[in-house]
Amino acid sequence: MKRKISIFVLIVALGLVSCGGKAVDTKITFYDSSKGICSFYDNAVTSYNIQNINPAFYIDDNTLIGYKSDGSQNKIVRITISTNTVEPLVDVKEIHSRIIYNPGLNAFYYVDYSKLYKYDLTSSNVIELSDCNIKANSSFDSFYVSEDEQRIIYLKQEKSSFNIVLKILSDGTEELLADNSCQFTMSEDGMHLVYQKSGSENFTIYVLNLNNNTVESKIKCNTSSSGLAISDNGDKIVYTSHESGWFYENGKDLIHVFDANNNEDHVAYKSESSATIKILHCE
Repeated sequence: MKRKISIFVLIVALGLVSCGGKAVDTKITFYDSSKGICSFYDNAVTSYNIQNINPAFYIDDNTLIGYKSDGSQNKIVRITISTNTVEPLVDVKEIHSRIIYNPGLNAFYYVDYSKLYKYDLTSSNVIELSDCNIKANSSFDSFYVSEDEQRIIYLKQEKSSFNIVLKILSDGTEELLADNSCQFTMSEDGMHLVYQKSGSENFTIYVLNLNNNTVESKIKCNTSSSGLAISDNGDKIVYTSHESGWFYENGKDLIHVFDANNNEDHVAYKSESSATIKILHCE
């Protein structure tokens, strides 16, 4: 995962803004509307010459899965950074679903018109897993599929609010995990749920340990984040805020790194004015 790619086209010196003056060395892959796909590591940003793509998931240092629209057709595409190529994989109607990768099956999951699908990268087959009516309530639909494909976690609309629900696909039973939430993400081992509450609860971000159902961290945030990410070992949480407090006002998007080991929050990256950021991955 630490392999360097030799065709980086732009290295930008990063002006760190941190709460305690401490440098943040977490590796983050994100999309900046003014620079395209970027990687932040060792306190510097590398910008790749790949734009007009709405990336939705990071697979490795050389591969992203995302969305591309030509105005009449939406497609999920595979982006190869080393060759700067974009390969169409499957046509879709909507382009706001998260994409979840299952390395054991070499497949990814996505939502299209509220239905959950699996795309097999080996065979190129598409399979509908569930019609669970997943709703969009953030920059991306939020959902999670367990490694054995027996459990899904998704945002379920209940009247005017959205709740995070665990569903067992074999019998259809459901369990409420968190109410009044706008988005979430999961750790790779499926044991930590990172979710953000809606505006009525001040967009607070929580880290829930599903082993013992206890909240391990609570992060104050002034706006709805453009994506959430958690590091492989679960000790770093990455999210965004907006400098002015509201995304539709002039200002800059900020990438925050929250260290769960010491409850410190640092601003690692600041966009140019009016540029928007979407978080893809951190490690």
